[in-house]
Amino acid sequence: MNLKLLKLARLLHLIDKKTYNKKRHIALIQQSVYFDEKYYRSQFPEQRFADISSAEHYLTQGWHDNKNPSPYFSTAGYLEENPDVKDIGMNPLLHYEISGRKEGRAVIGLVWNNYALTMSKRIFMTITSCLGKFLYRKQIQRNKKGRILVCLHLFYMESWPIIKRYLENLSPYCYDLIVTYIGDNYTQDTLDQVKQFKPNAKFYEYANQGFDIGPFIDVLSKVDLEAYDIVFKIHSKGVGKPFRYVYNQVFKFDNWFYNLFDGVLGGINCHKAINSLLSNKKAGIVSAKNLVITDPKHKQILTHNFAQHLNIQIPLIYHYIAGTMFAAKSECLKPIKSLNLSIDDFAETRRGEFSLAHAVERIICALAEAQGYEILGLTTPHRCYLFERRKLQKSSALRLLEDNRFELDPDFFYKTLELRKIKAYTLEKVKISDIKRKWIDGKLYSLNECAPFLYLSGNKNAYQEYCQVNSETSKFDMSENRFTNLISSLEKGFDERKVPVIHGAQNILMDGQHRLCYLLKKYGESHEITCLHLDIIPRKKQREKKIA
Repeated sequence: MNLKLLKLARLLHLIDKKTYNKKRHIALIQQSVYFDEKYYRSQFPEQRFADISSAEHYLTQGWHDNKNPSPYFSTAGYLEENPDVKDIGMNPLLHYEISGRKEGRAVIGLVWNNYALTMSKRIFMTITSCLGKFLYRKQIQRNKKGRILVCLHLFYMESWPIIKRYLENLSPYCYDLIVTYIGDNYTQDTLDQVKQFKPNAKFYEYANQGFDIGPFIDVLSKVDLEAYDIVFKIHSKGVGKPFRYVYNQVFKFDNWFYNLFDGVLGGINCHKAINSLLSNKKAGIVSAKNLVITDPKHKQILTHNFAQHLNIQIPLIYHYIAGTMFAAKSECLKPIKSLNLSIDDFAETRRGEFSLAHAVERIICALAEAQGYEILGLTTPHRCYLFERRKLQKSSALRLLEDNRFELDPDFFYKTLELRKIKAYTLEKVKISDIKRKWIDGKLYSLNECAPFLYLSGNKNAYQEYCQVNSETSKFDMSENRFTNLISSLEKGFDERKVPVIHGAQNILMDGQHRLCYLLKKYGESHEITCLHLDIIPRKKQREKKIA
């Protein structure tokens, strides 16, 4: 049914609300550019759709079976990128049509999520494999007795054929293989293929906790590091994103995947890595050169907070391997193993939060450097996309961290600003009465209507409810105790560098609500305060192509 006619029927009370919602949802899917009825039906060759439309079938059942509405929309891919949608149990395409598009959420298509090797890549891998074995034949002969462990986290099962090609570069050496996988996201056929490739491989099943780091750390607790000289940590990477901007570098489609693997298991680099780790006493960890980076300030702070919680000392400024795919001396991994962490210490995998897993992947490198080891980088073939990179540098939010006039909260920056494009920013004096707060219902509120101000006015119940909802929706941790401590620090003196953050013509508040509510209560609505005003570039809508 046409959506306009459906709305009219509801206004005239010709259908009830429940029926209206269901029909509306079916219509939204049916009319979506990402729904291809012919393609969807092809996934059910034995089923007839006489009593139910294809759109209704996908809405109520198909997505639960991991079926895709078209080659341009991956059901599993959308849920993986948006765990909040998975948590509420909502049909992914319906969510995208209702709110995902407006929020700028990415669509992952099957035509992009493709691990097929192109002919040029096959030729390149074959040539470099043969060349590496020839050029490094003496080193290979000398290092044949090296004891090697490969830890592979196989989340994307479909990536196995390519990963297998990379592991074949280790054929001159004897190595053990441990494969970790997610219990509700695997295919037995792929695991059988791994077993056929490496009969003595060990397999460990895990819940989806801690990304690839949680399973790796848990595996370390099970193995005897004294039995190995080198440990390779590798994991499958998705190739569904058409574009990534990572540490001032641009990656498109499968660039990211191949850059990571070429750095440690490429036909030439795998022999370089092994030789460096066995013959160079200073070499501790080896990875792709362009992925050995220094963290921006906010991530350094967040990492040190976790290190302090784990009661360990790491260098103030450390290096880190973006993507966390490396070969390491087993000696380097002993300090991280001594922390006695297990998979139970890691939270469920969720994007958008700086978790223990994010901290540990950095701490691994930091502890290696603390032991006096060096992190070596190997050159990989990598397209730079200079034009796109320069364009992104001009709008990157990371440049805010280099401005010493103000200081931003690290957790707020990571969750809210890091991936946003900032056209311009200014420091401005703004009246508190002119600042608005946008809440989850989409409405704008004055600060005197907000929960922190109500708390200061004696309404504790409203604030307790706010803390609970805020924790569930934005994952920002706030409590009465934290607010009380903040008030105590503000009464001792207000740090002018910790400015509230606002954006847009309506001065919508992004960070600093509690501080502003305290100042509002103390000085009134006419009080002026310096704010960081951001001109944020709206997230562009996904380029949509009507499926013929």
